[in-house]
Amino acid sequence: MENNIIKKFEYTLLKKEKKYQNDTKLASFEQASIEFEKLVKSGLLKKRDYNLMTIERKHLNRFSINSNLF
Repeated sequence: MENNIIKKFEYTLLKKEKKYQNDTKLASFEQASIEFEKLVKSGLLKKRDYNLMTIERKHLNRFSINSNLF
């Protein structure tokens, strides 16, 4: 039974792969993803991540309105 499920899964993957093989939008997304990865590797960009300020660094954040203090 497990072998049958694997065969069905492989068949479905191949069928969907053929369906999207000539899709121009998908190709442009894949190209953009490749370019983005190159920029990340070169250090020009950073992937989105959990970049919230930690509690330890919260004291470094200063917020002021109409004030000369910086």
